[in-house]
Amino acid sequence: MRINGRERLACKTLVKDVIREDSTEITLEPLRHLPVQRDLMVDPKDFFEKYRLVSPFLIAKNAAPEKGEYQQSQEERRAFDDPTKCILCGACYSACPVLDTNSLFIGPAASIQAARFTKDSRDQGLAPRMNAIDNPNGVWGCENHFECTRVCPREIKVTKAINETKRAISKYKE
Repeated sequence: MRINGRERLACKTLVKDVIREDSTEITLEPLRHLPVQRDLMVDPKDFFEKYRLVSPFLIAKNAAPEKGEYQQSQEERRAFDDPTKCILCGACYSACPVLDTNSLFIGPAASIQAARFTKDSRDQGLAPRMNAIDNPNGVWGCENHFECTRVCPREIKVTKAINETKRAISKYKE
């Protein structure tokens, strides 16, 4: 929800951290860019439809190994550690100023999942994800306001990951 005008996790926000010296009033609002169902409850349907557009799952390069799991080096795993921290809270989506003027933009949460899988050495899904991410409403819609990064409760560098995805698309097209 929005607490005193900023996206925050209600379950982790302490009153002492949001109270102001000049006022004891705390304002609670629903997340932006999603239809309000009642009071602070929003309908996340659009958020999750956009999320699903990027195929937020592993599209494996090879058939699963007969025994064991797909292997990765620690360096390969570190390449996508940051985006895996996403808890789909919607704070980035609510804070995104692009959605104020372009409701078709897939948003930061979907973009961060696309970034997560484009960086995964086991994934071959960049090509299948191109329709969702390589267009003006995909990652190219991001205008680098950094609001998503600022409000992320998991401290994910969302804007950085989106820009890395843009570079991956450009490299793929070459």
